[in-house]
Amino acid sequence: MIASLFRRNLGLRSLILASLLAGFLSWIQIPSASADASTGAVTNTVKSTGGGGSPATGTCPTGYILMQVNAQSVAWDSSYSLAQIYGTCRLLNSAGSDYQETSSTIGTWGSGTGSATSDSCAATKVIVGVRVYKTVGGYARALKLLCGSLPNGASSALNAAAIGDANGSYQDLQCASNTVAIGIDVHVGLIMDKFGLRCGFVTGATQPALTLSPSTV
Repeated sequence: MIASLFRRNLGLRSLILASLLAGFLSWIQIPSASADASTGAVTNTVKSTGGGGSPATGTCPTGYILMQVNAQSVAWDSSYSLAQIYGTCRLLNSAGSDYQETSSTIGTWGSGTGSATSDSCAATKVIVGVRVYKTVGGYARALKLLCGSLPNGASSALNAAAIGDANGSYQDLQCASNTVAIGIDVHVGLIMDKFGLRCGFVTGATQPALTLSPSTV
């Protein structure tokens, strides 16, 4: 009987300790890892085919990501082409989860004159790819931006708005996995022959806080 009571008390104590431990763990939170997000070197490039032109590149300053492309839509090749393209880069916030108002520009390429046109990614988003519409001669006719979530370009979606005259055949381009646009890579003369992106990693982004609960231990 004594042994039975001992086992019963031991079981009760174990149950109480388990309950207390579960309650304790339910509110333990490991703080998020703090860091200053930045951008590294260009690790990959993607560029449309067709046309000719001379190569030219531009890269955002360290810590900036490409979030907007600006151009002129010019009558060309029995339709339209793009010229005077330049990019708008924005400084990342310290967590790497959004961009700030501080900006810098790269470009301009091509000297044709037409109608101003531009598009950008929304807050917390970054360019990770582009759809390049082409003229019959293969020149860059229009662009649609592919935007993904910072810091690694996840959950990407194509913007509905177009930069230029979005008609005809097109070529889809996308940065390598987990990289985002940090620059522009083109072939250009009077107008835009080829359009592409320079891509790299966002480094030092804040990792989300982890809350421990009984289900995580």
